[in-house]
Amino acid sequence: MDPLSALSLAGTVVQFEDFGSRLFSDAKKLYESSTAALTVNVQLEHYASDLRALLAKLRESNDLSRPQQSPTPQETSQKMSFEKICDGVEKVATHLVDRLDNLKSPDGKHKAWESLQAAVKAA
Repeated sequence: MDPLSALSLAGTVVQFEDFGSRLFSDAKKLYESSTAALTVNVQLEHYASDLRALLAKLRESNDLSRPQQSPTPQETSQKMSFEKICDGVEKVATHLVDRLDNLKSPDGKHKAWESLQAAVKAA
């Protein structure tokens, strides 16, 4: 075997070992977790929930700050852009929470096999 092929094979083996060790580490964390989710996923879920709450406050303050007279075309355009951005952010946050819910162990079970399956999905 030439040296370049041996180096490539060694690199592949190291990558496989690293991936496997992270996978089993995550499975162990899921197995021992009281929330049936990885800590990082729980944090992401909290951030997404906080973001949705912030969006609700922004929308409310935007509605309260509307002028009493009819808006100019520029103000209408700005409001439409603002609503479009808020809708997009809310859609992404909701999608993230849904995806994170799918990564949790089913029914909060803490069986080794379910934890390993959830870790594979998370990877």
